[in-house]
Amino acid sequence: MRPRFGAGARRTLLAVVVIAMAGAQVPGRAVAAGAEGVWYGLRSDGVSGKVKADHYTFLPDGRAFRRAPTEGLGIPVDMALECRYAECGTFESRGGEVIFRNATSGTSTQFALDEEGVLRKAAPKISYRRMHLLDGPLNGTWGLFDPNGGPPVVSLTLRPDGSFKEEGLLRFSAWAALAPPGEDRSGRAVERGEGVYSVRRGTLELRYRGGTVARFFLATPPAVAPGASPPVLHLGGARLDKAPG
Repeated sequence: MRPRFGAGARRTLLAVVVIAMAGAQVPGRAVAAGAEGVWYGLRSDGVSGKVKADHYTFLPDGRAFRRAPTEGLGIPVDMALECRYAECGTFESRGGEVIFRNATSGTSTQFALDEEGVLRKAAPKISYRRMHLLDGPLNGTWGLFDPNGGPPVVSLTLRPDGSFKEEGLLRFSAWAALAPPGEDRSGRAVERGEGVYSVRRGTLELRYRGGTVARFFLATPPAVAPGASPPVLHLGGARLDKAPG
C-alpha cells in the first residue's frame, strides 16, 4: 500500500526534488556550471609570432584575471600577486555570454559560452576550454626528459602515500622570483628535495623536510582526463610529461 502525503508534505517533497536537480551536474552541459574556473587557449604572440598558451581565471566571487592562478584555487587567491603579471578585473556571466572587464584599462572583452563547454572570444577569435583542476594523491613521475637518455631538466615524483621527491623544480619554476611582495625566497630555492605533499582544487602543496613550503597551480589540459596518473601535467605555466617506460 502506497504511503499518502498531505498537500504540505507534497510541496516540501517537490521543493527538495527541485533543489536536488538544480545542484546536479548534467553531462556535456558546461553552461549550467557557469564560467567559473581556469580556461586554456592558444594565441599568436604579436611580436614573435609564436603560439603561446593563454589563460583566463574566473572566480566565484566575480573577480577575474588573465593567467592561471599561481598557487591554484585550493587556497585564497592573492590578487595583488596575480595582478603584478596579468590583466585583472571582474567578469559577468549572463546565459551564454561572458564579459571580462579590465579594471586598469576600463575595456571589456566578450565571450560566448556554448553548450559544448567552449568559451569563444569574439575578437581576436580564440577558443578556450576549461582545465581540470586536480584533487587528491597522484602516482608517477613527471618532468622534462631528454629523449636521448640524458638527465632530466626537471622531475617531480608524487606517490600515493603522500610523499614526493623532486629535482630542479623550484629553480625551473622561478618559484623564488614569484614570491609575494616582501617575501624573500632566494635562500630556500633548493636544487632538489623531498617531503610530503597534498593536492586540492588545483593547488599542489609541497612541504620539504627542511621546512620550506611551496605551492603551485596543478591541472591537466582540457583534452587530458584527470586521474591518479595522467600522461601530462600543467604545473604553473609549464607542461610536464609522464616519465617514459
